[in-house]
Amino acid sequence: MLRIYFIIAWIALIHAQANGIYQAYDYNDTHYVKTTMDKGVSLDSVYINSRLHIHRVKSNGVNYDICWLENNTTQTKREIDINSIYAPFIVENNATQGFQIAHIQALTRDHNIIERLWGIVDILQFVPHKKGQYRIYNALGEVEVNQTISTNRYYKLNYLAQYKKGHLRHDITYNNSIVTIVPDTNTSLWSEVTANEDISMRVDMPKATMKDRRTFQLTKSTNPLPPNHWFLQLGRDISSWGFSHHKSQEKLSLNQASKLFSEKQEEMKSLLDDSKKFAQWVLDNMDFLNNLDQLLETYTLDDRVSATLFANLGYVDTTDSTNILSRVFLNEDISHKERFRSLMGLKDTSAPMDEETLDSLIDYGLSSPSNDMLTRASGMLVGTMAKNRVHRVPQEYEKISSAISNAIDTQKDKVVALSAAGNMHKEASPRVLQSVESVLLSNNTDSINRENSADALYRIKRSNLTVSDFQNLFEQSKSTIFQSKLIKSSTVAEDFQPNTPYQNFLESYSQTRENPKSNRLATLDALGQLGFGKTVEEKQEIREMMVGENDREVSKRLRELYRQ
Repeated sequence: MLRIYFIIAWIALIHAQANGIYQAYDYNDTHYVKTTMDKGVSLDSVYINSRLHIHRVKSNGVNYDICWLENNTTQTKREIDINSIYAPFIVENNATQGFQIAHIQALTRDHNIIERLWGIVDILQFVPHKKGQYRIYNALGEVEVNQTISTNRYYKLNYLAQYKKGHLRHDITYNNSIVTIVPDTNTSLWSEVTANEDISMRVDMPKATMKDRRTFQLTKSTNPLPPNHWFLQLGRDISSWGFSHHKSQEKLSLNQASKLFSEKQEEMKSLLDDSKKFAQWVLDNMDFLNNLDQLLETYTLDDRVSATLFANLGYVDTTDSTNILSRVFLNEDISHKERFRSLMGLKDTSAPMDEETLDSLIDYGLSSPSNDMLTRASGMLVGTMAKNRVHRVPQEYEKISSAISNAIDTQKDKVVALSAAGNMHKEASPRVLQSVESVLLSNNTDSINRENSADALYRIKRSNLTVSDFQNLFEQSKSTIFQSKLIKSSTVAEDFQPNTPYQNFLESYSQTRENPKSNRLATLDALGQLGFGKTVEEKQEIREMMVGENDREVSKRLRELYRQ
């Protein structure tokens, strides 16, 4: 009898090794987001309360973690929407022990969804037995953490600073972000992960800031999948999987939707504390929500329902939801608050849109600038929409890009169109880039337009211009504002690199205390991007600059350079 027991146990062990390691977790993630702008404050909350399934398999010595954030209403492969965060994906794990993300493979090509998949798992990263500071990749680029170990049982990671391509990002600040990880010594996965984060961000809108307070908990689930579940049959080769898409629903008549308004609002109220069910309610009620723009001309949503609904319409990111958000925003008979919330919901979407709705949004956003905050913000949104659609809907990306370039070339006041170009970031097309550079180089251009063209180039993060072009413009200008923006944007010049005459110019300018403070700060930032401050000679030069420096901001920037 004992021999039979050992044989059974041995067979079970071989089976477990062949099929990898599986663990189900209860996944609870809450974000309270406060967005502050010139004319208002938006308070939003996003919740994910779900199960996260991890199936770790090994191939050629590398760990691959097949992950699935389960939508409890989705049970079969046929019902999975690949263009959502509720589709399985693969994490290539750099670590033989612990968890370090090297790469994510997803069923979707939508970069916006892939970024969200990063956001689901990047908080779980840790390096066993390592103490002190190191960097890991997350959804925003590269983040520096300080890791401590308590009695070898759990790891505490203090998130310090965000980097992009090796350069410190000043638009993201970790005020207080602590992640605590308890490893599972039996499986090399996790026993428990908790986190409290407080992050401040500057957003691509005038005088706007965003604060995100996040609480997170991952614990082992007592309700794992059965052994024969389709998820556990997914292998290392993602191309062998097979899934379908959700389909758009028919639209109810306005009369039908009006009769259902009170009932539907009560349904939404009942789901306010369950974000997963609320998101599914949105997907299941598109036939009703397709009338939302007309309904809001007459009916009023409860404030909490409104905030949650618009956040989730953006979150589910389907063609229907994106069109609904666009129509609400474009309807000037709807309240300013609802339109602002629809705008915030739109900014992260990437789903295809109806041609007529997209054309209307482009025309509205890039029309003659207005003093109205919503009108100007919609212009900047157009650039973000192009960036989000470059891979998922390339034809819409091309249409928006062409409209932005035309607006820059033809409009007298180019501020909104240039802001839209900047919001395309690295996805700006060659034609858009050329239009922006033409404004910068033109002596006949209004000074405000030239300043905004410099801002746009910096956000696009590339340029066909050389550092000599930027230096010549700097020396020709008498505007301190324009000069500081030129120095900042020169960091994207095609020949911007260390050990050039331009670096000598930056060093010399920053050392002269009579020069305008804003320009000195800009030159110090540019030097930081060149890696200045790493050699013994450069550190000595910085120490000499610190002596007698009375300006606190300049002194702070010098200390940052010294610590590089």
